[in-house]
Amino acid sequence: HQRGGMGDHNAGLAAAAGICAALYRRELSGKGQVVSTSLLREGIYTLSFDLSVALRFGVPIMIGDRKTMGNPAINCYADCDGRFFWIVGLEGERHWPALARAAGHPEWLTDARYEDPRNRAQNSEGLIQELDRVFATKTREEWGKIFDAEVDLWWAPVQSIEEVIADPQVTAAGGFVEVPDGVGTTMLPATPVDFDGTPWAPRSMAPEHGEHSDEIL
Repeated sequence: HQRGGMGDHNAGLAAAAGICAALYRRELSGKGQVVSTSLLREGIYTLSFDLSVALRFGVPIMIGDRKTMGNPAINCYADCDGRFFWIVGLEGERHWPALARAAGHPEWLTDARYEDPRNRAQNSEGLIQELDRVFATKTREEWGKIFDAEVDLWWAPVQSIEEVIADPQVTAAGGFVEVPDGVGTTMLPATPVDFDGTPWAPRSMAPEHGEHSDEIL
């Protein structure tokens, strides 16, 4: 589902990158220039993969359906509790053997239905149904240990908002920051960019309506 501010955030990042490039150019040439972007242009760029296919081949890209993914090694599956996770195996030939082994079915590697990418794509619906049955027998945590034992099997949990907030990796990555708020602080998502030489720190919450009117006037 669409989330609030997705276009605004990306357009802001695009504007910041453009301004930095223009400032660098000014240092070299001594001349400034106008930098512009827009929500429309940012939206087009965000969907550039889909749009590039349509422009290049004249047809819109087909929307993927997890039940019939041509490459079952890049798909989402559910555990015994109905919690989803992604198998991220874009290179089918590389990642399929690891997926078959992790699923406990090494015999699939010599099964004529699944022996090469074309056959797996043609039989993907039945294969995904079999994988669904297998993955519904264990928890996501149990599968994670099995997946991690395979060098060429990459995966990631599909987390709820609560799980993201509680994820120690998010904290370790600096995903949240305590922002000064009156006599205390409020925890909020951090900016996605860090600077080793000039570390940043939050100064305050967003101003109240009209808070600085007198100062500005």
